Amino acid sequence: MTNAMNLVTTEIAAVDAQQAIKKMVPDDSPLSEQVRVFILDLVALSPNYLLNIQNFNSSTNLTILSNDDCQTIISLVRSNKQSDAWAVSYMLAQFINHYRSNPYTDKPWQFMSKYLQLMLLIAQGDDRHYNKVNKLGVRIRMALSSNSSQAVILESLFEIHSKSNQAHQNLTDIEGYEQHILHNEKTGKAKVTNLSKKIGEIRLAYEVVIKNKAFIERSRNSNQRDKKSKNLRNEQQLPYTTEPTRQILFANQHPEDNIADPENLADDNPIALLDNNYKPNKKIAKSSQLQQYQVKTNYLHSRRNAFAFPSNLRILSLLSYQRLFAKLWHQLVEENFIERQAVAVLLLSLLSGRKIKTVIAELASNKAQRQWLVEESNGVTVIKNNIDVTLNQRGKLKEHTRSHGSNFVLPLPYEIQAIIHNKFEVEIKIVDELLKTLKNQLALPVLSSQHIESGLSYIITHVIGERLHADMITGVDVQHSSPLYYTSIETFSLIKTYRATLNVISAKTFRSLKRSYFDKKVEINTLFTDLSPMSRKLWQAHKYSFFLQQPTLVSNTNKPYIGSEMALTDEACQKFFKKLSDNLQSYNGRLVRNSSKATDTYIDQFNAYSLWLWHIIQIQTGIRPVNDAPGFLNQFNLTQGLYWVSDKAIRQGKNSGRLIPISNFLAVALTNYLDYLKQFASIHNPIYPKHPLAVKDILQSKIPLLQVFSFNPKRFISIYPSRIRSLLGKFLYHQDNWLRHQVRSMLTNKASEVHICALFGHEHPDQEIFHPMSSASINRYKELAKHLDNIANELSLTQVKVKLYD
Repeated sequence: MTNAMNLVTTEIAAVDAQQAIKKMVPDDSPLSEQVRVFILDLVALSPNYLLNIQNFNSSTNLTILSNDDCQTIISLVRSNKQSDAWAVSYMLAQFINHYRSNPYTDKPWQFMSKYLQLMLLIAQGDDRHYNKVNKLGVRIRMALSSNSSQAVILESLFEIHSKSNQAHQNLTDIEGYEQHILHNEKTGKAKVTNLSKKIGEIRLAYEVVIKNKAFIERSRNSNQRDKKSKNLRNEQQLPYTTEPTRQILFANQHPEDNIADPENLADDNPIALLDNNYKPNKKIAKSSQLQQYQVKTNYLHSRRNAFAFPSNLRILSLLSYQRLFAKLWHQLVEENFIERQAVAVLLLSLLSGRKIKTVIAELASNKAQRQWLVEESNGVTVIKNNIDVTLNQRGKLKEHTRSHGSNFVLPLPYEIQAIIHNKFEVEIKIVDELLKTLKNQLALPVLSSQHIESGLSYIITHVIGERLHADMITGVDVQHSSPLYYTSIETFSLIKTYRATLNVISAKTFRSLKRSYFDKKVEINTLFTDLSPMSRKLWQAHKYSFFLQQPTLVSNTNKPYIGSEMALTDEACQKFFKKLSDNLQSYNGRLVRNSSKATDTYIDQFNAYSLWLWHIIQIQTGIRPVNDAPGFLNQFNLTQGLYWVSDKAIRQGKNSGRLIPISNFLAVALTNYLDYLKQFASIHNPIYPKHPLAVKDILQSKIPLLQVFSFNPKRFISIYPSRIRSLLGKFLYHQDNWLRHQVRSMLTNKASEVHICALFGHEHPDQEIFHPMSSASINRYKELAKHLDNIANELSLTQVKVKLYD
């Protein structure tokens, strides 16, 4: 009786497995029958792992697919774009080719046998968890590439599955491996390649099968962070008088920035001046109406620009900040423990640029739950900053990216580290009382919390002169900020700026502090009896030494650059441009006129020249790779050295373009290309009279400057990004706008940030450099061309020499 029951259970399991295999390998997939047979044979290598398959075929002789079969599957999947529906066949074809020579007793085949059982059970579930089958296949396919950072995942999975034949133990080992990689990425011990996230996808699939997790539908709003409250005003009727009184509460639309509330209200609700909603038509409006409209526009421009001046009431003078810091530091070492905690809150706000309420909430959390006051492996507490950057999704280029990570850490004085070592809560009333006391003691009647919160940003922007660094260090308005989203910056430059800021703000602190202690002859152990032994030891070891000896920042060790992962290293970029120029010049000496083959060779050289110049214009201007870029010839003024470009969607009431300085290298490249076009037309047009190059239309700016020849159908067409990708082939598989990130990163910290923002169109609204009310010098802006020429030298760019005649 028992044997009969076991037999029925085995047959049912086998039937269910075969149905799941048909689901994973559909009938319309390439070589479906052969792939299904191979899966059954391969699964039988590990009986009783996740499936009871004792009556399956023998595992000694597998019906392995030939090399031609695997190539057929791969080519059909790619040509039909069915990598999702045929994910299992696609994965197996590449896996077989990679480990064909290995015996079936080796770790790779044993792992794949267990991995396929996992997929089968997910497919049997017949729910939306089936989408994980595609992710499991992608992880294996990406890891099979030797250049991919995911290759280490596959090797680790081999080891994990070879150590134990129990699925529960494998899941535990995978979770431990995931946490290990995540810890290394967070602490800076390893480059941030998001390996932990990819391991997590595999771990989640194991949890679905082993823990029998049901699928839960999640509703997410992608714009949750940018979502604003719809009820901007909360109106209530209050019975204060016989007439109904209305109380208006303004919602805080900027909870994470340090902008003063009156400034936000001024920007959101401009003062009525003439007719603020009046926009006359310039063709029919009277001159007086146009003057009124122009006055309103100029007023708004100057009013918004005024907030960038250091004379704003919400910031103090540098001397006032130095006196404030010195006073707070004296109280940090002289007051009792409770008052010292309130002082630490103000000092952290002043040294980090965070709001006081944010600091209080952070200090009230456990060390393991803190978001930006984190403790590194060497016990040093640091300020952790995160910025939004462009992530690189192409594994082959991970090793060649300039930046590895989107976060960096800043040092904290050892004295403050000792205070905040353990969590504590501070009431906002105590902080308010301390602010009132500081007002009287320092004779600063306008001192408020906003002065302290914006102090770090003010000093970095107006004293140190690093506006971009101020946004990154203080965390003000960094969400989706275009300059930060594009740039890749040296981590050392941020640390250097922060240290310089600390030296400036503490210039009047430590000399008087030391003298005070020597006069009183107070021992450090008696002064800090209320601290824990570890905190007291930390203070005693490093007293007064913070600004002389900086702590080691472990998280920054493997991050020479942070920011956009689109920008590549200078070496990788040099090799790319060298390949482009070598490819173009390789046609020289192989052109034979009046030959059928020479016609195609001339055209190939023409397309190669357009491809090279398109990339040169990108690296020398930083424009967006839109269709028909870089536009028409009359947009280039070589005499004035300016290029007018419109590469962004035109919005109502906004200018449609901007000016870009032309470097000497780009001017020579354009001049040479125009000479080449005339020579090419004289050779090509007689050979192809039905498909001539309209060189006159190009020179008269009737059609875009850069053209490529299309063979199907035969005609010249304007260049566009998809055509660029087809012409590049295997040169470099990257996103279209990677050169824009490259230029931005190479200009950062070398040119004026105001001019860089003007070059890329990243200026703040109504603060454009070419605005009629702007006081910026255009000649200073044109000096940016020298920096663009320096980029050409750093990348070893050379002018190409094209020979059309032998």
